[in-house]
Amino acid sequence: MGLTLGWYFLRRSLFAFALVATVLTLLLFIFDVISEFDSVGSGSYDALDALLVVCLGTPKRMVEIAPFVCMLGIFYVLAEFNRTSELVAMRTAGLSNVVLVRTCLAAVLLVLAGFAVLESAARTLYADALKYRELERSGRVSSVRNQGLWFYDAGSIVNVETSPEGTGARHVRIFELADDERLGAYLYADSARRQGDGTWRLEDGRLKRYEEERIAVMDFQFSDWMPEADPASVLLDLPMDSLTLTQLQSQIAELEQEGEDPGLLRLQFWSRLAIPVQGLAFALLAAVISLGRSFRGDLGLRVMIGALTALVLFVVSQTITNAGLVLGVEPMVSVMLPALGVGVLALVLTRYTA
Repeated sequence: MGLTLGWYFLRRSLFAFALVATVLTLLLFIFDVISEFDSVGSGSYDALDALLVVCLGTPKRMVEIAPFVCMLGIFYVLAEFNRTSELVAMRTAGLSNVVLVRTCLAAVLLVLAGFAVLESAARTLYADALKYRELERSGRVSSVRNQGLWFYDAGSIVNVETSPEGTGARHVRIFELADDERLGAYLYADSARRQGDGTWRLEDGRLKRYEEERIAVMDFQFSDWMPEADPASVLLDLPMDSLTLTQLQSQIAELEQEGEDPGLLRLQFWSRLAIPVQGLAFALLAAVISLGRSFRGDLGLRVMIGALTALVLFVVSQTITNAGLVLGVEPMVSVMLPALGVGVLALVLTRYTA
């Protein structure tokens, strides 16, 4: 494909991807807003808070729909080329369907690279959105940027931060107030982990008690803490899809060390890694279907076929993945199998487009 024609094809493809991503994102945004408004009225959580939460969660939605953006984008751009007879002109100029498919996949790789860059930031923003929602709905906990969570707990003021791995808390500071509202004691712990009975195990800390004539200091390696306003719902109990890949790896390793089954976490981890593979496989299938036969002016039909194909692939992928989890199949296999199956099907069909 000539350089000029190649750039033209790439620009049109990227425009198609952007258009499809915008439409799908807006649809999901509307549904999310409607769903989120059910939580309005809890604590100080109002409509503006709900809109903010949905906006922060939108990048995660975009990453999750990346394979379908690639598929529908290819359906759209090739249908548009066919409608305007540009596809016929390209073939007349000597461009084979194989070359066109390769060019489509090159455009898809650029789009998937962009989504890959967005992955970590999208998960972090979504986690921040969930934390913010819980803070506003609880009414007892507040957050200061870069200073963690602050809340009042049974005569004490507590400050705690989330660990970088997302598996516990760090830099726990407890300011215990005396009856006259003066500082009676100060406790600092480098880290903390929530135990099964609801208590927190504080690790590597120091306790200072401010008495009338002296300050008593005691260092400790472990100490149990049972707060009334348990921050676990904000610090730990976040859904797996709000964790970054690094945090997922850390939690998987921790569960394995404790002898527990990290099956769901592994499934989530491999589902993230499968997104680029799904994007390429779905886009390849869309290109093969679109180039298989040519109908002039059938843009709506092509897009409809693309939407139905995407829906079928989504249902089949979810069914195979869930069945693999129930049957005890390795998560990597159950997640990658649908995408690889689509890719093999597309490669088989390529001989009908050559």
